[in-house]
Amino acid sequence: KDPVSLHKKFISECNTRLETAMIGMGGNVVAQTVSNATKLVTAAIVPDVANVPLPSRSIKYLAIERLLWIAEAYVLSVEEIHSV
Repeated sequence: KDPVSLHKKFISECNTRLETAMIGMGGNVVAQTVSNATKLVTAAIVPDVANVPLPSRSIKYLAIERLLWIAEAYVLSVEEIHSV
């Protein structure tokens, strides 16, 4: 596969996951609004969804930390490949 497109896809996926993890932590207001609206609409079809709590801040921090570790490992591996 094309390395440039794979790199762009990886960066895009990391960005999407970081934005998702930041919902409720002062992150993207649009993403938070979409999440709340999705939960509200889904609750009309599946009533149990309304009772599911949103993840706590510590869980969100762990998700962000994991994403950053993955991104760091990726950058280090790419740098190593291109330094040879």
